[in-house]
Amino acid sequence: MLGDLWHFLAAVVSHWVVLVTGSVLTALVFVAERWRPLPRGPIVIAFVWVFLGWAAFLTWRDERQRLDELEVRTSDAQPLTLDQEERLTRVLQEGRGLSVLLGVHTRDSRGREFAKRVRSAFQKSGWGVGGGGVDSSGSGRSLRILAEDPNTRAVSLVMTAFNEARLRYRVFRVCQGTPLAVEFGESEQEAGRPTMR
Repeated sequence: MLGDLWHFLAAVVSHWVVLVTGSVLTALVFVAERWRPLPRGPIVIAFVWVFLGWAAFLTWRDERQRLDELEVRTSDAQPLTLDQEERLTRVLQEGRGLSVLLGVHTRDSRGREFAKRVRSAFQKSGWGVGGGGVDSSGSGRSLRILAEDPNTRAVSLVMTAFNEARLRYRVFRVCQGTPLAVEFGESEQEAGRPTMR
């Protein structure tokens, strides 16, 4: 706890020094003092307290940005722009009337949102969609296609759609009576499955 406080204070002081020595306000005060003397009290208050508050905010913002970057790196989600989503939907429309089971194995909010958008693309394309959110402790960055026969038209269309949308995925042959399923996140059974892509 004290170590964290020390790091926070060091970061605040670092930001404060930059603000005091290199800000536009500092330059303006320096120029203004050349023409006429300025009262020291308000200037000291501004440099100490206002810049200290600003430095604390900048320190918080730096940590927030690091957290956001970490979440992106560890999320089950992949980037899915509107253009990628449109390409995904366009290819999936060729399979109107086909069916897919979707399993969501993530507690990650971005991963769930990613799965929701992919589900929406299947539904907009006229696919029958089954399955749902499976509460899992999985946390892998994974998108998987599971199928009894990876050579069927439905599997081929899903692979083509994911390729068009530039999504990373793996294909697994399963012997569980599953014609086609798409899973998001990693299930605990992930280890030991051979990749067929």
